[in-house]
Amino acid sequence: MRIHPPGGEEIFVLDGTFSGETGDFTAGTNIRNSPGFTHASFSRDGCVLFVKLHRFQADEVARIALDTQRGEWFLPASGSQAQRLHRHGEESVVLVKLAANGPVIAHDHPGGEKIYVLDEVLEDEVGTYLWA
Repeated sequence: MRIHPPGGEEIFVLDGTFSGETGDFTAGTNIRNSPGFTHASFSRDGCVLFVKLHRFQADEVARIALDTQRGEWFLPASGSQAQRLHRHGEESVVLVKLAANGPVIAHDHPGGEKIYVLDEVLEDEVGTYLWA
């Protein structure tokens, strides 16, 4: 069966290998499929994915598959690491590895932000967020 998400999709491979006619994508790969892209995906041994649908802006047509295991990390704060996954217009997507009990990374997001906790627990001045 071919999948055709009308507003595009973003897929982050959390575990295992996610496959399709464009290749095999292992844990840590971030894939962005623009509107109009169709695929027949599968996993030989199973995989765990995080999927966000309807992710693309009207003028965005690029398809991206970024292996974060091989990507370039920068250091925004002592002991923490970050890697840019995507940027287009007002949208910026960054993968962050925070150091345990490390300093808070001061940042500003006037348009808001979404945080997905992928491992352990994140605590800030607002509350505690658990990996489910």
